[in-house]
Amino acid sequence: MAYTDGGWMESADTRLMPGDTAILEIPWGDAGRVRLWLKVHPDDYYDQQVYGPLLATHAADSPAGHLIARAAAAARASRYRLFETELAR
Repeated sequence: MAYTDGGWMESADTRLMPGDTAILEIPWGDAGRVRLWLKVHPDDYYDQQVYGPLLATHAADSPAGHLIARAAAAARASRYRLFETELAR
């Protein structure tokens, strides 16, 4: 995301839209079985790029600091494991 010409512009989007698919190739080596899981971090951008810098500019004990810290904690708490499976060759 970048702020240009008075508005936010999205420069990249790695999300899959409904009905889209993705292929992930993982080398198995000599393994006969592999365990896979998909962990989703829906608020990762905010957790990694927004809240940290905001917290650095506000006192931790200020009203804004408390709200930002609460938003950061909620972003981390929103992570979840979508699925887990074990595959055999």
